[in-house]
Amino acid sequence: METTILFVLVLGLLFVGVPVAVSLGLSSIILIAFFSTDSMSSVAIQLFTASQNYTLLAIPFFVLASAFMSTGGVAKRIIRFAIATVGHFRGGLAMASVLACMLFAALSGSSPATVVAIGTIAIAGMRQVGYSKEFAAGIIANAGTLGILIPPSIVMVVYAAATDVSVGRMFLAGVIPGIVAGAMLMIAIYIVARIKGLPAEPWRGFGEIVAGGKEAGWGLFLIIIIIGGIYGGVFTPTEAAAVAAVYSFFIAIFIYRDMGPMAGTPWVSETDSKPARAGFSGVVYALAFYFVWMILSFFATNDSETITFAGRSNLGLLISFIILVAYTTWRGDKGLTGVPSALLAGLPVWGRNLKLMGRNAGRAFFNEDTRKVMVDASKTTIMLMFIIVNALLFAHVLTSERDPGCHHRTDAGLRLHLVHFPDRGQHPAPDRRPVHGALGAAADRGAGCVSDRHGTRRRSGASGHHHGGQHGNRHDHPADRAQPLRHLGHHRHEPGAGGARGDAVRRRAVPVPDHRHLCAGAVDLAAL
Repeated sequence: METTILFVLVLGLLFVGVPVAVSLGLSSIILIAFFSTDSMSSVAIQLFTASQNYTLLAIPFFVLASAFMSTGGVAKRIIRFAIATVGHFRGGLAMASVLACMLFAALSGSSPATVVAIGTIAIAGMRQVGYSKEFAAGIIANAGTLGILIPPSIVMVVYAAATDVSVGRMFLAGVIPGIVAGAMLMIAIYIVARIKGLPAEPWRGFGEIVAGGKEAGWGLFLIIIIIGGIYGGVFTPTEAAAVAAVYSFFIAIFIYRDMGPMAGTPWVSETDSKPARAGFSGVVYALAFYFVWMILSFFATNDSETITFAGRSNLGLLISFIILVAYTTWRGDKGLTGVPSALLAGLPVWGRNLKLMGRNAGRAFFNEDTRKVMVDASKTTIMLMFIIVNALLFAHVLTSERDPGCHHRTDAGLRLHLVHFPDRGQHPAPDRRPVHGALGAAADRGAGCVSDRHGTRRRSGASGHHHGGQHGNRHDHPADRAQPLRHLGHHRHEPGAGGARGDAVRRRAVPVPDHRHLCAGAVDLAAL
């Protein structure tokens, strides 16, 4: 009955225009106050528990990372890479939008952020080449929801926090379903495009794919950092979210320079000579490879005892040197003999950029663009956390009222009810002997939860075992309410042990956390 009232309250509040989060929380409070045996203190405890949840701390960091990614130019570079990859098929721009949503969702973990970042660019592009407004909006709306499946997903973080499951296992379980869902959506787009004759982008060759991947590489590498760091055992999902936020800030301000005090300032100017550009770019690619190599090799060999840091570093330096020489030879004027002169010509370019970054390092944290991103991310975080807390409160009330035969308590200790089982052949009325203590449960043969409010102090006859606590015939005492436990085992009665020793029983139980309403289905009994 309470469950029906709860859903009626939620639907009624939604019908009159109350926001979803307020409807969930307000209906839960009304049910606890007027229709439930639960205490109002459970509301405060649930709010406090949600605020102290370490897993939920990942949400503001992922939101901040997605804000820097969308503002810092990562989204448009991902769209260019996606168009270069699948744009030459029928309906290629729509398929590229789906691929871009998949990649951005793997960076941000947020479906709304994915829709905003990719949709603002992709919908306008699809409209320009002849896609209908409804079709373009439908593609982004469907592709944006892939952020729920593709890790790191904020929805998975919330689910893991509410159900006490591993966030890493949730992320791992969402990889293949997310890829399959995205592939099926692209196949459906291709079929519709063949039927309706939707346009295809011209094929620009593999050079465009490489160029697009090179531009989006700094942003796409965040996927490797998050997933590889979690499953490589380097950091937890919450720590991965913090690393993602710091990394996104760095590449948006100092690498891509689409925001902040260095916005619009290129790394290489048009006045730089060709050898200077070749030498500078060769060093950039060599350092980037060494950076990627050290991170990936650490993820892969973290548990190895034979591979050392020096070994990985030496191999990475060797490959980086080969890349440096090969690229400078390819792009330089004088071939292999012009490599030293190209490297020397690139030093002024390095000096100019390092000085620029040093002068603006402090200003980058207090720039107007940075402040705006932080404020927007804070507003989104507060809204999400408000919704999450109300949803957790709703889930708590729903689960506590699911079984009306079990009384849930959060404001006092636990209580154990022992049920007296007589020797075989004797059939007196059951003698329930309550025992006060840190552990407690309601137990009965074949019953889920039993609440006995009439306790007595009693000593067993022959053996002199003391059962019970310091209490008299008190009624409706708060400590007399049963607290559900998770019981493991089975009923066992030894008929050979007569007297008080044969009547004595022992229960072994593992207490579940507060707000977990689990009726005892089986009790492990052993003769003393």
